[in-house]
Amino acid sequence: MPTRRPLSLRCDHPIKQSACACCTAEVRAITRRVEHDLSRRGLMGGSAASVASLGLTAFAGPALAQPLSPGARPVLFRNARVFNGLDANTQPGMNVLVQGDAIVEIAPGALPPPDGALVIDAGGRTLMPGLIDAHWHTMLAALPLAHMLTTEVGDIHLAAAAQATRTLMRGFTTVRDMGGPAFALKRAIDSGIVVGPRIYPS
Repeated sequence: MPTRRPLSLRCDHPIKQSACACCTAEVRAITRRVEHDLSRRGLMGGSAASVASLGLTAFAGPALAQPLSPGARPVLFRNARVFNGLDANTQPGMNVLVQGDAIVEIAPGALPPPDGALVIDAGGRTLMPGLIDAHWHTMLAALPLAHMLTTEVGDIHLAAAAQATRTLMRGFTTVRDMGGPAFALKRAIDSGIVVGPRIYPS
């Protein structure tokens, strides 16, 4: 008769052999702390919504911070080496015109800048599409694990938001969060409260 394996919280995922601490007891404890805090806040938020629906609130709602963005001013990169992510080779001497969050034109040779454009000489440096990190820990990337076990949960959120901004500035425009409580930060980034990469929780 076959023996049944006992249930276990041990991580059997193949990535446990990597340098990542995904499956450690400490990470699970931190995740539980953050999730518990978010559940408590959700309950309190539900109560506040009930009070507001009765007309007992004195304010219209929270003010959202403005996202950090260059606005509608066009940016023209001159003399860039472009890597498009499809070909193995780069294309030197290219001009790239960006308007808002869209690439409007990529052209060799001279490209006249639109009125009011910021012109940046790339000096032959490489421009490339945003990077995607398929194994990122939104809430765990900023602080040492030992510190996160004892610090206020709010500190974890603030550090994670700052780390998200730094991650975007390093060129990662999209990340896949591996099993962490990333939904609050994802919503903050999506709504423009925090500057950071697109987060796909998994």
